[in-house]
Amino acid sequence: SVVGVDVSRRSLAFAIEKNGHGPCQYATPDEYVPRATLDLAYSNGVFHHIPPAQRPDAASDRSHQGFCH
Repeated sequence: SVVGVDVSRRSLAFAIEKNGHGPCQYATPDEYVPRATLDLAYSNGVFHHIPPAQRPDAASDRSHQGFCH
């Protein structure tokens, strides 16, 4: 399965409008609850929003959280 997670409900609504007919699921980080382990987590355009001091933690192995875009 494919799960799209975004903090922006507006971005999620756009994704659902464009891709909502497929097997994808969409959620905010607060709504997303992983049901299994992940094979891949992909993040796009996020790290420049994270304060530099917090980036090493954000880039560490957090596969249990499963954020993908």
